[in-house]
Amino acid sequence: MNLEVLPLITTDGFGFYERVVGRVFGTACVCGQVIKTRKHDRVVRLERRAVIGAGRLNEALGDSEDSVKLNT
Repeated sequence: MNLEVLPLITTDGFGFYERVVGRVFGTACVCGQVIKTRKHDRVVRLERRAVIGAGRLNEALGDSEDSVKLNT
């Protein structure tokens, strides 16, 4: 494990997560949300946004083992 890599936390759009992640990690992480809008059980809109550490999002995604896009 590399402790110098910025933790990347992703959640859905539930607002409570941003407050909790901010309280636990402060600015020592990057937190992003993936918000899906559904209509008739299909995703019709997908929004990805950084809510903590937006300026470091690309760096955190580059260090990610999983993806270069925010996913939940």
